[in-house]
Amino acid sequence: MSQPSNINQHLGEAIRLRFAVGLNPGSGGTLDLQGKSDICFELSAGTYTLPNATAFTTVKIVATGAVTILSVAGITEASLSASESAILMATSSTSWSGIGLSLMAAPGLPEVKFVTSSTTTTLTPAAGSLTGAKHVYWQNTADGTLALTTRTAAQMLADSPKHGVGNFYQLTIVNRGNNTITITGGEGVTIAGENTVATLVTRTYVMEFAGAEEITMTSVDKGTIET
Repeated sequence: MSQPSNINQHLGEAIRLRFAVGLNPGSGGTLDLQGKSDICFELSAGTYTLPNATAFTTVKIVATGAVTILSVAGITEASLSASESAILMATSSTSWSGIGLSLMAAPGLPEVKFVTSSTTTTLTPAAGSLTGAKHVYWQNTADGTLALTTRTAAQMLADSPKHGVGNFYQLTIVNRGNNTITITGGEGVTIAGENTVATLVTRTYVMEFAGAEEITMTSVDKGTIET
């Protein structure tokens, strides 16, 4: 396996290659995705067009005024008020699916948190390992298959006291082991979409605290790790 310094370097490079912050083209303009699979925009009041894109491309939008997002076909994909956010994912080369977020994450949280584990076979991560930031990266370095079970929804909400019902955050599972991770939701955690992460692959989930004892864990993005 790679040394820790190399692991961090490769992880950072993988994130850099697929992630970007886009420029506001002005009302009436088309968002330039720059060929990235994960891109963020801060948009002022106006109407904007999402271009056609490769399936699973993810676009995050923060509105500073009333914003309408249209597809190339003229379909309204999101309508946001000032301070609202949305995550939109390409479900095919010409269609998008999205969720509006009044708060992508609770205020006061750190932007990023990184946790690594070398546990083999089965694991339920410790308190705070899958929560505690706007974007949590959980990395597996173990050789062999891993059955990963999340903590319960109630435990995960308690683990992250700055989160509340209705908040969202992102969780990326980074698999640097030599076999597949299979994820199972603990009590109250529902997984929507793929629940496996192959070796040298990342999978990102939007984690929604839908209730005091309910989390929806939606797969929104997949990446590969350069070695």
